[in-house]
Amino acid sequence: MTVRDAEPAAGTMLRGRGGTAHLKRKAVALDWAGIRLVIPLHAIEAVHVARNKRPTAEIRLNSAAAGARAATVCAISSRSIKEVEAFANAVNAALPQRDEAERRIDGAALVKA
Repeated sequence: MTVRDAEPAAGTMLRGRGGTAHLKRKAVALDWAGIRLVIPLHAIEAVHVARNKRPTAEIRLNSAAAGARAATVCAISSRSIKEVEAFANAVNAALPQRDEAERRIDGAALVKA
């Protein structure tokens, strides 16, 4: 019997310039420039879709400072806007809901290489 890795569900993986991102159960695994980063979902504020020459998924992290702008930890561009949007939608849907009264965390401190 041959055991094969299952294909990732549609929208949970994005390959393109800037690396490969794969939505896992509680994190996004990012292979980028020979480095693997593991970004916990609770460290991510949102995945934003930028419609430049090449559509790009920008993973933005939470900031501990109130009113601070979210830092973009990576940007992965692709030729397909559908793939970028599907990945962004899948990650954004998996993000934990936050209460405004909840203490803000520094997402960058939770990223592991």
